[in-house]
Parts: sequence; C-alpha cells; structure tokens
Amino acid sequence: MTGKAGTTSREYPPKKNKRKLRDWAIPANVPGWLREKIKVPVPVAAEVVGVSEDTFRRSYPELIINVSPRRQAVELGTLFAISPTKPV
Repeated sequence: MTGKAGTTSREYPPKKNKRKLRDWAIPANVPGWLREKIKVPVPVAAEVVGVSEDTFRRSYPELIINVSPRRQAVELGTLFAISPTKPV
C-alpha cells in the first residue's frame, strides 16, 4: 500500500526525532549560576540519572516542574545534585 508521493505506509508519517542528552550541549560561556537554572525535559533528565523516564517520574516527582500544560522539565542544578554521573 502506498501513501503520499509513492512512499509506503511504514515511511509516512516520518518518525519524530527525540532529543537525547547529547543534543543538550550547554555553551561554555554560560555562567555557573545560570547553568543551574536551565530546564531540560524529563526524558533527558532520566537519561542523565541513568533510569527510565517512568522510574524518574516515580522516584523524583518533587523535581518535575510544569513549564506549560503539556511540557514538564527539570532544572539542571537539582538534577546534578542527585545525579550519579558527573556533569559535562
């Protein structure tokens, strides 16, 4: 079965590209106090800690901030305080 413009149904619609931890590079010229206020999505925060997103939501609900009705994030300062890995 073909979809739009001769593509198969498995190719259309294109997959969403999820941003991973490596896509969240922080510029070196950002001051440290401002770096701690940067907000990252919950899936990225879970990757930094080394657990799944569901486990992060269950274990650390107090760190999750509702930025908008559909977006939840975690501040890097609180994330680095609990993270077993060192910040880059």
